Amino acid sequence: MSDPLQNRLAPAFAAVFLVSLLRSASDLLVPLTAVAQGVGPATIGAMMSAAFLLPVLLAVPLGRYLHRWPPPVFIGIAGLSFIAAGSSMSIVGGVALMFGFQLLTGIAHLLGLLTLQNYVASGSQPASRARQFGWFSTFQSVGQFAGPLTAGLAFEILPGSPSFVLVTLVGLLLIPVGMFLKVDAEGKVIGVEPSDHDINKGKLCPKGVTAYQQVNHPDRLLHPLIRDRRGADLHRASWDEALDRVASEIRRRRRRVRRRRP
Repeated sequence: MSDPLQNRLAPAFAAVFLVSLLRSASDLLVPLTAVAQGVGPATIGAMMSAAFLLPVLLAVPLGRYLHRWPPPVFIGIAGLSFIAAGSSMSIVGGVALMFGFQLLTGIAHLLGLLTLQNYVASGSQPASRARQFGWFSTFQSVGQFAGPLTAGLAFEILPGSPSFVLVTLVGLLLIPVGMFLKVDAEGKVIGVEPSDHDINKGKLCPKGVTAYQQVNHPDRLLHPLIRDRRGADLHRASWDEALDRVASEIRRRRRRVRRRRP
């Protein structure tokens, strides 16, 4: 994607990938968790169908309201919905909440895709519209491909309800804000200013206001730190050594979880 139109639509295509990843990941996490809890096949089938109940009822009405607010608002709502659903599952869990998770993520998926389809259609010329929707479908397919892989890995690391929060935190990437960095004559970042972005509308939260401070903060981590044993002091390590430690710990915890399973 090298022409200006495709570059402008690139963030929308990235959002298509994320929304599709979250939905397809949910389609694997729910039955895996349900089977682990001893839920029967008929109930699992009902759970999977629940994700499409609200879209069937609300797709047309929602389409009438897409022009009332900027696309990032709807995409942000979709991202927050995925996060809220995943967090609730991780904290509470249970069969009833799995139905709720499916209902909420189903409408979030619908809202995200409707918004993005409308954005791509309105932002492209008729002559190139078919090509842009080709890209749309490509990123959607890549997200649907990556979702089950992500869900399966998350379930192996944290089996059951906790795996939901690992996956749905991806929804944070759907909630952008706009800001400008202020730099001095030497190019050092010295502050931020909000931009007139569709989400934050010229305002910033405390996290955004102080975000620049981490760039040059004296305590900013510039390399990996590890401990040789519990309670020992941290010391500098290479990236290879740190990544080997992480992989080793994940394998160790997976073995421990498998031993606990009946």
